[in-house]
Amino acid sequence: MQFSPILATILLTVSSPTLALYYFSPSLAQAPTPTAEERITEAIMLNNQGEGLVYKDLVGLADLQAGLELFQQSLAIFKQYGAKAGEANSLVNIGYVYLRKGEYAKALDFLQSALDIRRKLRDKENEWIPLSYIAEVYLNLGDYQKALDFYQPALKVLQELKAANSQGYNYTTSETILLADIGSVYFRTGKYSQALDFYQQSLTIQKAKGDKSGTAQTLNNIGVVYLNLGNYAQALDSYQQGLKDLQECCSNFYGTQAAIFNNISGAYFSLGQYQKSLEFAEKSTNIYKKLGTGEYKSTDEQAIKLLYNALGQNAQALQQVTNRANVGDAFGKDSFQFQGAALNLNNIGQIYF
Repeated sequence: MQFSPILATILLTVSSPTLALYYFSPSLAQAPTPTAEERITEAIMLNNQGEGLVYKDLVGLADLQAGLELFQQSLAIFKQYGAKAGEANSLVNIGYVYLRKGEYAKALDFLQSALDIRRKLRDKENEWIPLSYIAEVYLNLGDYQKALDFYQPALKVLQELKAANSQGYNYTTSETILLADIGSVYFRTGKYSQALDFYQQSLTIQKAKGDKSGTAQTLNNIGVVYLNLGNYAQALDSYQQGLKDLQECCSNFYGTQAAIFNNISGAYFSLGQYQKSLEFAEKSTNIYKKLGTGEYKSTDEQAIKLLYNALGQNAQALQQVTNRANVGDAFGKDSFQFQGAALNLNNIGQIYF
């Protein structure tokens, strides 16, 4: 919705001279007491600490729980002093944690509350953030129409903000992610031409920025669409372009590289070129083994999520993987690395079958 460029716009800086005023309601801003100022500052610091835990690249359950507790403390303070903007921010953060924990009903409750407050405050600049998270909840629930109902207005608001900003710098990366998310929804519903359209829009922006890690991910997703359309030559071309971009920019995006190797293996398998398919599957295997032992330290946890959003083979791979190896020992069964390793083993199993 990540690196999380979508999240970066909601991080707070306590040193900002205008920040305290942003969090006060009008009445408090006119005559704040020292105690109120101190408490609001405390809430902001609690929020910052929580964001540092939950919005980093590699996040564990312990980080999410610790962040949740900090956000709950900040929320209580903001509510006590009627600081509605701060309250909305804490609600978004709590909703995000529940989203990551897979507790979708709770996530929706907090995110919708945050959205209601931001709309009442006419806080257009931050309205798109809860919209995008609510969309992601529905995406994870498999309610694709509902996901679109929230992704599309989130994108519209973001693009309006970008147009109003002469440079558009603060919104461009988030725009590419939303475009890709919408593309993944259309992919999952079998609407491949719409999926390609949104992926291509994302790719155009990323190329203009020189964002090669982003183009690698998007080219991968475009390749997945072409593979499902039976256009294996174009799928391979997209994968190879993505791999080239990745190798030029990012030496330690191991998870992304392994995912693209997996997909190239799948394309060669579909073409009946089993030796080539095995060659790329084994390249992927070697990366996952090194990630599992800790020899490789990947910095693209969030990027892996974006890649696997587009892979419809995960469920099949996860069902079959237990017959071949317990990769969960290395990664944990809820991790994206586990899903990738499972898919990799499934590809190898298909080749030998």
